[in-house]
Amino acid sequence: MPLMRAGSQLLYYAHVPKCAGSALEHYLAARFGPLGFVDTAYLSHSHPWTQTSPQHMDRHALAQLFPVGFIDASFAVVRHPTARIISAWHFQLEQEKTVPQGMTFSDWLTDLPLQWAQTPYAYDNHTRPMSDIVPPEAAVFYLEHGLEAIIPWLNMVVGDTDGPTEITQVNARRKKAKTPAKINPSPGDLALIGEIFAQDFERFGYRLEDDAAPQTNGEPCPIPGASQSPQSPSLGARAAQLIGKIRNRL
Repeated sequence: MPLMRAGSQLLYYAHVPKCAGSALEHYLAARFGPLGFVDTAYLSHSHPWTQTSPQHMDRHALAQLFPVGFIDASFAVVRHPTARIISAWHFQLEQEKTVPQGMTFSDWLTDLPLQWAQTPYAYDNHTRPMSDIVPPEAAVFYLEHGLEAIIPWLNMVVGDTDGPTEITQVNARRKKAKTPAKINPSPGDLALIGEIFAQDFERFGYRLEDDAAPQTNGEPCPIPGASQSPQSPSLGARAAQLIGKIRNRL
């Protein structure tokens, strides 16, 4: 949850993992100066003080730490749930090396609800549903539309046009000789993704059968149903429901 100061305003970027977050953090630091609530070395700490890196905080923890009105404006970038979980799989497999040898994408995906039930902050929230991270009041941008629309929105919010005029991509997956081919999910995988991330599909307007994002004419998207999202069941409760559904299908 990177925080930045712009004059008298406190801005919050709800960093959804695997949605160009590193590129945005680089841009925000270049424009506003060092960011608060960011720890890029979190995974190297032997005794971290939080269960996730600060920048991957979920919205429930945010609400516990910051009273209503404390933050002046917030925004987030979201991504099609299928593309995002495939990206998370490759990151865990190739970079973090958390995937057991021989485990398939299908097995890993099936195991996610059990992981959440046992460890809600598994994988530093890289697989956590986006709806758990994005607060209801945040302006939402779609990665599929590009990041360019964020800059004029920030210009409007802070009242100036200072800083870089483009957001440069970082942390893109690099193709190496031994890099596994990108996963092509099976129909069964897609059905499971639809169940596991049902709230993300509903809240952000994505469709399982279509990899495009809803059209917003470049403006931040008003999210249907966002006002109801804070009352949604906890991740643990949803994980228990999903585990039951998956076991019934096996």
